[in-house]
Amino acid sequence: MRLFQNNKKILAFIILFIFLSTISNKFITNKKNFFTIENINIYGVNTYIKKDLYSDIFYLKGKNFFLINKNKIKDILNQKPYVKEFIINKAYPSTLDIKLKTTKIIAKQFKNNRYYLVGENGKLINYDIFEKRDNLPNLFGNTNEKKVISLNRILKQSKVSVFQFTDIYYFESGRWDLKTNNENIIKLPFNNPDEALDIALKIIDQKNYKKKIIDLRVANQVIISNGS
Repeated sequence: MRLFQNNKKILAFIILFIFLSTISNKFITNKKNFFTIENINIYGVNTYIKKDLYSDIFYLKGKNFFLINKNKIKDILNQKPYVKEFIINKAYPSTLDIKLKTTKIIAKQFKNNRYYLVGENGKLINYDIFEKRDNLPNLFGNTNEKKVISLNRILKQSKVSVFQFTDIYYFESGRWDLKTNNENIIKLPFNNPDEALDIALKIIDQKNYKKKIIDLRVANQVIISNGS
């Protein structure tokens, strides 16, 4: 009789153990599924940029929130030439939100047998990734990121818009020529180009010059000649 009772207790413990194990496994499985990324939302950009980004971060779908490497996502975003700032948020239980701010486009440039957009960060951007490309000035010369950032700083200090120019030329000497919408050509000096640009713009505003060359390459001199 005692042996039967003992066997009965052992059987009850086995059943209880199996039951608790099943409940525990189900809880773990559900918890894992509960924190799986099902949705990826990208805000602040157009559909072309969203499509471009999705191709690189689509691998995150189906991944567990606690297993993804956030630094890897940051690296992907930082490698995109059009990205200026971003915020990554985990919207539990199943959504990843990415908020982006893109760099300002200041010019277009023909390079390596194709057109690119040029960001104020100095980077070349796929020409088709932004919808609005009208009235952008053409950028000529052997430029790089550092040189374009320098140009952008000159324009900002003079509080002038890039849309006032049709063409921008960079020379190996490190200086710039700017062609305005009225076909004036402003030749900036290597030193203090922002101050020289302010002088040129004031002359243009006062005299309403058209097709004139305003040469400020020599310090303390302004040479105005007819455009050819």
